[in-house]
Order: sequence, then structure tokens, then C-alpha cells
Amino acid sequence: MINIDINSKDILFDDVVKAIKETGYASTSFFQRKFKLGYARAARIIDQLEEAKIIGKSTGAGLARKILIPHNKPKKIDFVEEPTIFDRIETKLDQLLFCLDWSNIKTGTDCAYYHVLNWLKGKDTITGDQIVKQFQVGYARAGRIIDTLEKEGYIAPKVGKSEKRKVING
Repeated sequence: MINIDINSKDILFDDVVKAIKETGYASTSFFQRKFKLGYARAARIIDQLEEAKIIGKSTGAGLARKILIPHNKPKKIDFVEEPTIFDRIETKLDQLLFCLDWSNIKTGTDCAYYHVLNWLKGKDTITGDQIVKQFQVGYARAGRIIDTLEKEGYIAPKVGKSEKRKVING
């Protein structure tokens, strides 16, 4: 098919060429995701593709290579990936907007308070750390929720140095 030394050609070389023809796209990160490769192996394949004149020379870090063989027009490529920081921020923003929609704005009650109140059912004790970890809120917010739970009579006041609060009416 392509003139490259058979001993140095990666076993996935022909599959990679097929993927390039189908997608019109070639980059190290694309091959890593598509073929579940490590960076070093994907980079070696990129070098082999360049040597075989299938793709052009690098135009800069992180950019796709120019395809030098007949191929389909590049199209959007969908991958199932780990969430990025932007995905996590978007999730947090969605949670915040949900809270704003469901919070009792008139009284200023935090929506997380109602989630914590529901979560208390069946628990004997509660700490601020548990709220922070369970509901992914900050310590100050967890402290305000603890204060509200105490004021409303759902948990007992703190005794001594222990941060654990006894659940009274969960």
C-alpha cells in the first residue's frame, strides 16, 4: 500500500491510514484517543506517516497535520472523554443555577440545606466535613448549613471540641 520499511511500520499503521482517509484528520492526540495509544507510540506513528508522505510536516504543537493523500472532508469527531475542567465548571454552574431556582429566596435559605436535611435521615451524627465531601460545598457554606440545622432543631449543639453533631430530628 504505502512504501515504508515493513520492519519499522507500526502494526496499526494501515488502520491509522484508513482512519485518516475516513476522517480527514491526523494528530497525535487523535490517534491516542481513537486507538487507545500512549503518546510515544502515537508520535512514532505520526513520524512514520510523515516519512511515507501521507501527512505534512508539523505546523505547531497541538495542531492537526495537513493530509497529503485523497481523503474525506474533515468532520466533527465525537469521543467519549474524561470530563475536562470546563465540563466540571459547567456542572457546578448547573448545580448553582438549580439552587437558585429552588432556593427560598425570600428567607435566604440555601438549597443545599434541603438536600442535607434529606440526607440526614437515618444518620446518628453529622460534621461539616461530611457536608463538604458529600455535597461539594465550601467549609463556610457547610458551617452555615450546620448553624441553620442547629437553629431549626435538627441537630444538637456542639459538645466540647468534637465537630460531630448529634442528629435529633432527622
